[in-house]
Amino acid sequence: MLKPYQYKKPRPIKALPLNRVAGFTEREVLSGTVQGLPASDLEERFAKALDRLGDAIQYYEFRVPYIEGRNMPGEIEVDFVVHTPFILPIQVDGAYSHKNAEQKAKDEYNDAVLNDYLQGVAMPVRRVKDYELQTQDDADATARQVVMGG
Repeated sequence: MLKPYQYKKPRPIKALPLNRVAGFTEREVLSGTVQGLPASDLEERFAKALDRLGDAIQYYEFRVPYIEGRNMPGEIEVDFVVHTPFILPIQVDGAYSHKNAEQKAKDEYNDAVLNDYLQGVAMPVRRVKDYELQTQDDADATARQVVMGG
């Protein structure tokens, strides 16, 4: 004859320590997009920093193609075009994609072509390095310095 199944007695749940919140650190939440377009963590931090500048800027555009249309030969894509009383093109340089000599030379060439193309219309291209955007506080300070000069 079969014996009826005996369920195990549940173990008591340990109570969480009351001071658990004291060790809590706020984690950064990134969506991977800016204005509906794919973005790196550095680009997203910089976009959030621009959003926090409020009335100091009119608006900004993300991933703007110049010279030629998007994905066309000769296109130069600017990461951010910030509109204040003047137009400020900003390129965000990641540690990996802009570190070798060949890529740096290409960046310098593209900046020269873009500066010539936008002469009289916009300020010269400003490059923001990855180490200036490691945290949101860094990005906020960098955006303030780049856009407002201080």
